[in-house]
Amino acid sequence: MRVSIPANAPVNTVELTATVGLRGLTGIPRVLFRIFRDGQEIYYATQAVETNFENVNLTALTAVDSNVAPGVHDYILSVEQVAAATNTARVVGPIVFSALATAP
Repeated sequence: MRVSIPANAPVNTVELTATVGLRGLTGIPRVLFRIFRDGQEIYYATQAVETNFENVNLTALTAVDSNVAPGVHDYILSVEQVAAATNTARVVGPIVFSALATAP
């Protein structure tokens, strides 16, 4: 997602919100969420999903990116499985990723 920070406004904080639907397939898999700004990781978090207990787990997260320089910035949400050998999960949707640029 692309976010524009104006040079002449007191905006330098971006609130990033994501919701991802996950399904555990085997074991208790862990999923790693990462957010990147312009190719640099700025946030990460993990979530475990219990198989056979939750059919679909909606995981929501919020991150705040402070002191963002004026200009256009690209944000990317990455969802990765951790230790996939014995515990597996699948992203089943929905996948929602939004940004709000605000003044500090």
